[in-house]
Amino acid sequence: MEQQKDYIVFGYGSLIWKPPPHVYKATPGYLKHYVRRFAQSSSDHRGTPEHPGRVVTLIHAEEWANFDSQDAFPHEDIVWGVAYTIDKEFKEEVREYLGVLHLNSPTLVVC
Repeated sequence: MEQQKDYIVFGYGSLIWKPPPHVYKATPGYLKHYVRRFAQSSSDHRGTPEHPGRVVTLIHAEEWANFDSQDAFPHEDIVWGVAYTIDKEFKEEVREYLGVLHLNSPTLVVC
C-alpha cells in the first residue's frame, strides 16, 4: 500500500494573507518559470456572468510568451509566495475549500 504524503499548496495571491485551513508549516519561496498575470476571467470573484472580471492566475512562462508578445516584463519568470504544508489527513477537506474559493480556476496545481 502506497503511503500518502503531506499535501502542499502554493499560495501566490490571496492565500498568502488568508492561508487554507490545517496548515502546520508555511515556507516562503518561489516558483521558477511561471508568471503571475491577470489572465483569467471570473464571474464569481469579480464581474458578473455577463461581464466577467479578471483575476490573477499562474501561467508557465513559455506558454505566456506564445500568448502575449507585448508583455511589459518579458524576462520575469519567478512568482513569490508561500508553500503551505497540510497533514494528508485533511487533503480532501482543503481541496474542497480551495475549490469553493477558486470556483472558476482552470486547474488546481498541487505539489
